[in-house]
Amino acid sequence: MTLSAEQLEATFARQRALRDALVEANKAAQPKSSWTSGLLQFGLKSIPADAVRDGIIGIGKALLERRKAAEQDQPVQAKQPPTPKGRPTERDTRARVTFVGTFEDKDEDMPVLPQ
Repeated sequence: MTLSAEQLEATFARQRALRDALVEANKAAQPKSSWTSGLLQFGLKSIPADAVRDGIIGIGKALLERRKAAEQDQPVQAKQPPTPKGRPTERDTRARVTFVGTFEDKDEDMPVLPQ
């Protein structure tokens, strides 16, 4: 089976169009990464861990000092007992053991076990 020049040219044109579509789809599926993401990673890796730790500890201490200063400036308020809301609850008597009994030591009333 032999193909004419026009048939070969049409076949190659379809293959080129398919290849171009595949290349464009591949480029669209893999977007170019931003330079800012690389800069952020570089910045995080370039800062020593001790500096980060000291910064976090310093911020925590400053927050605690600010909280203590705010608490000292406020007047102390007397605690009031909470007000009951709705119907007061009754004591649950089912949870208690109410067995009351007496024990008398009388030897004659005690049964003797056979030996």
